[in-house]
Amino acid sequence: MSENKPCPDCGAAVGEHHHHLCDVQRCPVCGGQYISCCGVPEEDIAEQGLEFAVWTGEWPGVAECKEYGWYCIRDERWGWLECGEDMPGAVADLNRLYRDAVWDAKRGRFVVKKSWVVSVNETNYGSAIILAETKEEAEELALDVYNEGNFNWHNSSLGEFVAKEDV
Repeated sequence: MSENKPCPDCGAAVGEHHHHLCDVQRCPVCGGQYISCCGVPEEDIAEQGLEFAVWTGEWPGVAECKEYGWYCIRDERWGWLECGEDMPGAVADLNRLYRDAVWDAKRGRFVVKKSWVVSVNETNYGSAIILAETKEEAEELALDVYNEGNFNWHNSSLGEFVAKEDV
């Protein structure tokens, strides 16, 4: 979509807020389509210090897909397939965005999911995946479950082990 075109639903120009109940408008709380989202009233959104996004000229989520390098192409036999941005016909992979990212209301955008994999050093336990933004948050959640502090941690983003620390 051209960056100079108005919103395809409400006609808002680039840099303007969408009209009330525009189909394209994202909910600042949950990131879903505002007209069918979590149902937070506009006055509550303002009280939380959140704002509705302005129209950027691109469909919501496309900027994040570009940033993360998430593209796909439609294959007649196999459906939507992940690909690189240089592939002819590649478009932003919004399905992957909703699968591998979460809405960050404070930032007003989607961010990559982060997880911590914990291996508990006890014969009765195995491994568990703990979804948390920080190691400290994951450790607190693990302690709630296991009541022990003898863990091996693996930082994982998008299912790839990035680092390993012994605690």
